[in-house]
Amino acid sequence: MNEIIRKNPRLKVMLRHVKPLITNYIDMAIYDFERYGLASSALLIQAPLKMLLTLERNTRKTDMVMALDQDLFFVIYPNTPMEKGKIAFQNILKPFAKEVSEGKIAAAIMEIGEEKISPEEVIERLVIALHHPPENKKSILVDATKIPY
Repeated sequence: MNEIIRKNPRLKVMLRHVKPLITNYIDMAIYDFERYGLASSALLIQAPLKMLLTLERNTRKTDMVMALDQDLFFVIYPNTPMEKGKIAFQNILKPFAKEVSEGKIAAAIMEIGEEKISPEEVIERLVIALHHPPENKKSILVDATKIPY
């Protein structure tokens, strides 16, 4: 992750300012899993700013959508396993087919639950995964749980 931050100093500044808030939301998702067994999905999305409105309009009131920068967004789908989180995100992507084909959108997803890791590790894995090319050329989503940490 240090190499990624060195290449993108804006990311370092942004993470310093919003990390406590993101960590709090991830902690709440971890608590939900430990208490009720409900996994959540966390997404880190790099996309044009106009996608933020679509994200906000097409999420539930319990979902957390946060703009971290002009082209970087963080989303948590509470009580939503990763497979359902992928489906929800794919539905949001439909109006952005042109941007997807031009490579202007990248996203990393991770399930919060089964794997016992800290909120800081979740953030780091999502950042690292966002900068890896997807395994499947048809999907822009990179599974952060498969990225070696």
